[in-house]
Amino acid sequence: MDAINEGHSRASAAGLNIIRYGRPGPLPERLELAAGPLTAVFAAGDLWNIRLGGCEIASRIYLAARDRDWGVVPVEISNLETAIRRDGFAISYDARSRRGEIDFSWRARILGAAGGSLVFEFDGEALSGFWNNRIGLCVHHTAAECAGTPCQIEDAAGWSVAGGFPVLVAPHQPFQNLQSLQYVTREGCAVRLRFRGDIFETEDQRNWTDASYKTYSTPLSAPYPRWIEKEARVRQSVTIAAQGDHSALRESQAAAEVPVIPPTAVFVHAPPKIGLGAASHGGTLSVRELERLRALCLGHLRFDLHWGDGDWRETLERAVRESHALGVGLEIAVFLPAASERALDELTLAVQCLRPNVVRWIVFEDGRFVASDTVVQRLGEAMRPWTPDAAVGGGSDANFAELNRNRPDARSWDFVSFAANPQVHAFDNESVMETCTVLPDLRKTVQNFAPGVPAVISPATLKPRFNAVATSGASERTEDELPENVDPRQMSLFAAAWTAAFFASACAAQIESVTLFETTGWRGVMEIEAGVLIPEHFPSIPGALFPVYHVLQALGEYAGADALAAALPVPRGLAALRLRRGASERLLIANLTAEVRQARIAGAENAEAWLLDETTARDDRSPAPYRETLARDGRVTLRRYAVAWIDCNDREAGSAL
Repeated sequence: MDAINEGHSRASAAGLNIIRYGRPGPLPERLELAAGPLTAVFAAGDLWNIRLGGCEIASRIYLAARDRDWGVVPVEISNLETAIRRDGFAISYDARSRRGEIDFSWRARILGAAGGSLVFEFDGEALSGFWNNRIGLCVHHTAAECAGTPCQIEDAAGWSVAGGFPVLVAPHQPFQNLQSLQYVTREGCAVRLRFRGDIFETEDQRNWTDASYKTYSTPLSAPYPRWIEKEARVRQSVTIAAQGDHSALRESQAAAEVPVIPPTAVFVHAPPKIGLGAASHGGTLSVRELERLRALCLGHLRFDLHWGDGDWRETLERAVRESHALGVGLEIAVFLPAASERALDELTLAVQCLRPNVVRWIVFEDGRFVASDTVVQRLGEAMRPWTPDAAVGGGSDANFAELNRNRPDARSWDFVSFAANPQVHAFDNESVMETCTVLPDLRKTVQNFAPGVPAVISPATLKPRFNAVATSGASERTEDELPENVDPRQMSLFAAAWTAAFFASACAAQIESVTLFETTGWRGVMEIEAGVLIPEHFPSIPGALFPVYHVLQALGEYAGADALAAALPVPRGLAALRLRRGASERLLIANLTAEVRQARIAGAENAEAWLLDETTARDDRSPAPYRETLARDGRVTLRRYAVAWIDCNDREAGSAL
């Protein structure tokens, strides 16, 4: 333990926050609030985790300014004033949203009353004239609480109509032209939300892997981008009120019990095959990097071939070299024109010459979000003689939304694919982690329009790789800014915990294959040996392994033809997964929060565990797994964003662990 404590001390000097979540600064301060039976948290100008009794009725209320490409304009907060009582509160602050031509100033007031209501209102002014797609309040309704719940909708004319939060992911807005929304929670408590200042509507944010439905102002049916004149004013409010008698409703004040992870699991399907994307920096993998990647037992590497680019043949040659060096197959995403005959002829000649080991062709078509069945079939027919074992399919290279809104005739496809990332709408740690819960909903929706067709996620990344809905071209950035598709949390424990939770959700959804991140670089699982260009914003060390590498290695050791997996039910803020291969089992558990958590592993008394946390991080900010004996009651302590795994190599002797 002395060595561990020494490592912890040295890491403190280097910045534990960077190790935990990639940034040196602390997380925003959180203020606990109560308004009668309603509770909430205030942080960074927003309301979070609005609860009525045991039900979260909204995960977030906030103001969003979106530019003409749907980018979120950053907010600066000043003059914060708070008055917090036991059963009520008053919060006010000034805010300014600025980026490029956009300059919007606003004053916010958030009030909570003992009778069980809260109000979020703002009064804003445009300090410049600018184009925008939206300025206004947004409410996130928690999908896990609301899915399938009937509701009553009052439209802007005062008419009331019955509706319901959709169970399957709705491709378009389930509620439109609304001014109030009322429903009964799972605990039988009635709640009403009232919206003022604009026309509001609701979309299903699970289309972008958010764990929520969002009610927002300014309907998408209105033309955009829209111009706002300098000095124009915008005023809106949202009111949430508990309905009826809630005098008997009390939030438990008792300390949360340590959750118990069950000793057994029902194994019914294989875990998804895991692959990595090729490094977008284009560099050659070194001998050391190849050795490290082989240890992950990958299922494939993904390469993108854009036939319209002049260097697609060189990309294919690089793909063949790297797949041979690693001994893995290729997942090739090929982007073809609608008139694909010439492209297919040239691609066929290249494949005949290079003989790549392709396990999957993902077909995309220029000018379409989802390739037509015709183009997918043509690719399959052209490649079948040369890659007879490769699966052929198509889908969306952007988000699930594009697939859901452009549903293909996939009856003859070997799979349907979509890309995923957790940061289309929200970027805070908690919201990003919660996106991992929605994959089973996406899979059920695919099964609804493509029954029996396997689902593939390719790729899954921490940030969007590109803006699929941009209209003004690439945004400009200075040389000392990170690219928009790079997140400093990639090098942190946060990414490791998110990956563990994402994979557990993919197992629960019975996803066939998952392609994650890239091999190397600031979007990969290890830093390149030359290091990064902007260390002040991405403070990694040249050649260092990122924590996510160790999680993938722990998963890869249980890959193979006889592998089985089962996601486990655990409390919010944790993720757990059991893997089986032959006579061996492994339990993997992750802490998805910035708080220290504990769990008790039934049947694991005095067992040996591997832990990946901040404890062993040293000056290179690269934590390594270490072994620790669990307590006599099987209890494991999980530090912030920690991941642990426990092995059992003999299921016949004693417990399933």
